[in-house]
Amino acid sequence: MIAKDVFKKLVDVSQQEFTVIPNGVILGDGLKPKIIAQASSDCMSDNLADERFNQGIQGHCYTNQSDVIILKLPVGQEDNQTLKDLFVEAINLNAKIWEKQTGINLLNAESGQIVFVEKGQAMRDCFIKTADSLKDTKSAFLGMLKKEVLKQLGSDSSILLESSNLVETLEKKSSALELFQKLGIEIPETFKISIADVNQLAEEIQLNPDKRYILKLDGLCGGFGNFTNESKGYNSSEILKLISQLQSEQKLFGDFQIQEFLPGISFGSIAQFELGKKPSILSIHQEVQKDLCFQGSSWEPSFQRELKAVMQEIFDKISEFSKQTLVGPIGIDAILFNDKVYVIECNPRMTGASPLANFLTLENEISKNLKIGFNCLSMEVDINTSIPATLIKDGKLLAVVEKSVNAYNEIRKQEVIKELEVLWEKAGRKSMSPEIIDGILEERLKGLVNTPAMILPQGISPCEKSKVLFVNDLDGKLKEIFLSNLAST
Repeated sequence: MIAKDVFKKLVDVSQQEFTVIPNGVILGDGLKPKIIAQASSDCMSDNLADERFNQGIQGHCYTNQSDVIILKLPVGQEDNQTLKDLFVEAINLNAKIWEKQTGINLLNAESGQIVFVEKGQAMRDCFIKTADSLKDTKSAFLGMLKKEVLKQLGSDSSILLESSNLVETLEKKSSALELFQKLGIEIPETFKISIADVNQLAEEIQLNPDKRYILKLDGLCGGFGNFTNESKGYNSSEILKLISQLQSEQKLFGDFQIQEFLPGISFGSIAQFELGKKPSILSIHQEVQKDLCFQGSSWEPSFQRELKAVMQEIFDKISEFSKQTLVGPIGIDAILFNDKVYVIECNPRMTGASPLANFLTLENEISKNLKIGFNCLSMEVDINTSIPATLIKDGKLLAVVEKSVNAYNEIRKQEVIKELEVLWEKAGRKSMSPEIIDGILEERLKGLVNTPAMILPQGISPCEKSKVLFVNDLDGKLKEIFLSNLAST
């Protein structure tokens, strides 16, 4: 009976038009290996100049053993076989790092397939060509539902196409904030400006001389196109001068926004939207920024608990507006200012913080693999870790990771022992027997076993800075140790 039920479930899944998984949507059979091509926000349109966001290597942490990953080498290096070999070594090395620490098996060169974008080819085009050639054995994975991509992939799902209409609205900064205003979601004071109206700007809008503002260009992500005056904002006259300067330098294009600057806590949240269901919050994380440009994200459970109710209300309003037809991941960027949450941007896609959300879905699998009650107490995604190519070629990066993790775990162990010694001394050694202290120590050390520190690259880049996930680094010392060991190896 059980076998029949399992078989029926497999058949039902295989007949689905799509499958929603954390951080994305699989077109077709959710049981097939998937094709992953992760680049810029525009679903592989290569619209960012920063190579870090277009290599595709950061998609490695989302792979399973039998998946396909698409990689794009830097411009001018597409035919460099030595560099291709180094990327393959980086994939294999990262798979080992993840398996050693979590028991999770990512794609490697033997178990899966690595496809390189050809010279003159956009990553999106390579993705569509690969998906078409492997459609009988592999399913395409989308971190953002773009109508044109769905059509190019041959998807005729009316649900996904309908969802993509709202995705396009949410993708544009201006139209998204207009929608949020209608839904009663708090946003900072924002003026939408058309490039055609820029010459009449001073007469068209009334800026408050007591407030400070920032300038945001539509259609970009990661903080690119944001002008913030080093995160201090501009007064009303300064921002008009800035716009005039950018116009004279021909750096204004399309629509843009003037938005009130709120000097609060920057944070983000990612929710998974499924057909006919309430959105499920995957993560709420603080953002690490420099001049409002994304530098990484950090997560810890108390911050998520504090803001979960208000973020659930915001996501619910978006879902109710779509009549629960929205599908896939939605990211919200917000500011916590004077105890109130203001939404400043919406990202209907995988984001730079998606590794946090992805990792939180793996806790049970890691517990099973490591045979412990694994618990995540903190995470940080750093996007600026430079990993020398020499450590990839000889595989020494794995030893550096293990050395760093072991050193930090030993520091945590010694801190627990020292805390208990202080406690014993304060309580009076006669009032607590050595057996009691040993029992307390055993329990606390067991807690350390269930919260091991980890260093998990999102993907290892041989030629650009890599994105690295630091797990259970409670005081930042693990990251310090790792960077120090990298520099000295």
